[in-house]
Amino acid sequence: MSKVRVGMISYDHIHAEFRSRALCEMADDVSIVAIAEENEMRGNEAVKKFGGTYYKDYRNLLDRDDVDLVFIHSANNTHKEIALRAIEAGKHLFCEKPLATTAADAKAMVDAVTGSGLRHAVGFCSRFIPEAERAREIISQGLLGKLLTTKALIDSLGSKRSVAQTTWLSGWPIQSGEEGAHLSMKGRMFSTYCIGAPGTSNRFVALRRILTSRTSKLKTMLSR
Repeated sequence: MSKVRVGMISYDHIHAEFRSRALCEMADDVSIVAIAEENEMRGNEAVKKFGGTYYKDYRNLLDRDDVDLVFIHSANNTHKEIALRAIEAGKHLFCEKPLATTAADAKAMVDAVTGSGLRHAVGFCSRFIPEAERAREIISQGLLGKLLTTKALIDSLGSKRSVAQTTWLSGWPIQSGEEGAHLSMKGRMFSTYCIGAPGTSNRFVALRRILTSRTSKLKTMLSR
C-alpha cells in the first residue's frame, strides 16, 4: 500500500506542530510532502522539522497532484475558503475546530463535501481518548443518575509548553485559533458526546484571569 501524502496548511494553530510530529511517527504509512504557511520563517522552520516543500500560498500546495490529504490549521475565519478550495481540488481534508466562525459557513462546507467522495473530519480528536470513552460509558449506564446540566473546565496545567504556546493560550485574537472558540468548542463537544442530549444545557467555564495567571507562572518557570 502506498503512503498517504499529506499537505499541511498553516501553523497558525497550536495543534499543527504536534500533529506534524505524530504524522512523522507514522513514516511507514504517511509522508508530509508539502507545507503552506504565510509566515516564511515559520514555514521554513516547519519544513526543516517535518520535511516537504514550502509554499507561501496554500493554493500552490493544492495545485499539486501528489497531495492526497490536507490538514487545515489556519485562522478560524479562513477555514471555509481553504476547505472549499481543497474540496474543489479533490483533496481529502482534516479541519481544526471550530469548523467555521458562522453556522452558515459551516453548513456551506458540509454541503460542499457531502457526496464528493472525499474523506473529511473536524479536529475533535479528544473524544477518542480513554478518559472520554470511560466518562461516556459511566453516564450512559446511569451511574450518575439523570444529568440536567454539565460544566466543563479545560485546563492546560501539567503539560509542558513553550513561551510562544502559553502566549497563544492567553490571547483572544478574533481571527486565529484561539482559546475562546477552541476551548469552548471542546467543552461543549465533551458534554454533548458524553450525554448524547443536544437539548441539555451545557455551561462552559473558561476564566481568562485564571488562565492568564497560570500562563504567567509557566513563563516564569520556563525562563529559569
